[in-house]
Amino acid sequence: MVADERRTRFGELVQAYGNSAELSRVLGRSDGYIGRHLRDRVPYDLPDYDRRKLAQFFGVHAETLKQLPPSPSRLRWRRPRVSECRGS
Repeated sequence: MVADERRTRFGELVQAYGNSAELSRVLGRSDGYIGRHLRDRVPYDLPDYDRRKLAQFFGVHAETLKQLPPSPSRLRWRRPRVSECRGS
């Protein structure tokens, strides 16, 4: 299963449950946590603790909810910091 399929599957589980804000509260997070994860990919991958708790809640294996690393073409280029450019 590729990363987008896993996120889609998780989105389907959340949609079937019906309330992402309530699921966020189950994790002890702010109401928009799950929604931001699905919509904006922040965080890109859920922490292990949150993933295990949601997997138990939905009755699926925790690896089902784990995101695969993005392909290199999807990574954003970032300008190196000045400290990274200087010699040691």
